[in-house]
Amino acid sequence: MDRYVIFDVDHTLIDGHSLFYFLTGLLPQETADTFSIELPPCDSKDWVRFRRKLMVAYSYWVDEITRLEDSDHPLGIFRPGLFSVMRRLLDLQKRGLITAVHLYSNNSYPPTLYFIRDVIHSAIGSDTLIHMTIDWTHPLRVKERLIRLPDTYIGKSWETMREICEVSPHQVYYFDDLLHTDLSSVLGDQYYHVPKYEFRASFDRLIEIHRKILIRTMVPLYQYLQTIIHLFTTSHDKYEFNYRMSALENIYVLLKYKIGLTVSCSTLPQKEEGILRMEQCLDRIEQENRTIHTIGT
Repeated sequence: MDRYVIFDVDHTLIDGHSLFYFLTGLLPQETADTFSIELPPCDSKDWVRFRRKLMVAYSYWVDEITRLEDSDHPLGIFRPGLFSVMRRLLDLQKRGLITAVHLYSNNSYPPTLYFIRDVIHSAIGSDTLIHMTIDWTHPLRVKERLIRLPDTYIGKSWETMREICEVSPHQVYYFDDLLHTDLSSVLGDQYYHVPKYEFRASFDRLIEIHRKILIRTMVPLYQYLQTIIHLFTTSHDKYEFNYRMSALENIYVLLKYKIGLTVSCSTLPQKEEGILRMEQCLDRIEQENRTIHTIGT
């Protein structure tokens, strides 16, 4: 029987507060397309070259975040202990006890889900575990937003999940920091309601990674600054370029302003009950498999 482990994203797998502006700046075209933002005028060939450099920078960003999150001093974007859970899920997949992991989120910025997938796959050394990344903009979720659920800002319906993932209730183990009543009523004890994960990863640690990557990949810094000013500011929330500072210093000031307060460099996230709930689910999957084999002998 096919089994799927499906995760919500925000505050279930990650706290994306400190991540968002770094990620959107590295993916300007995707960000502009998602939020209908007009980018600054640029020669098409220059823009292609600029994006190529940013894609290399994004790759290094994934590598560095993975390395640090898997260290003794994690950043805390990802819930502590999550990579161990994902490695165990990969083992269950290899043994045929689960088919795949899906990400199912109300997040309206698809690259956030792609980033989570990329980091997890980098950490576990395999790109086979996470199959589907389903965000709030998925075309089949229009029904969910407009018809099925009146509280669209938190709504997740079983009918929509069933349509998109092509699953039955007995095939799904689902994790979320929110209690979506329609899903939980169908999934029963296979709906795992985990504590909300909150940890605003250190801006100072992230900006240092970001600075090194921009320099390493030779991203044109003034073009980058001009681009993120267009992405992050409005006519009511302007950023005035400070000519007394370098482009890197202006980038620092703008990102610091947008992200706000975060934890200090020395503050570490703590492993908590949410990971224990995930581990209990994996124990259950293994136990159910042993029971099936015992009955079959």
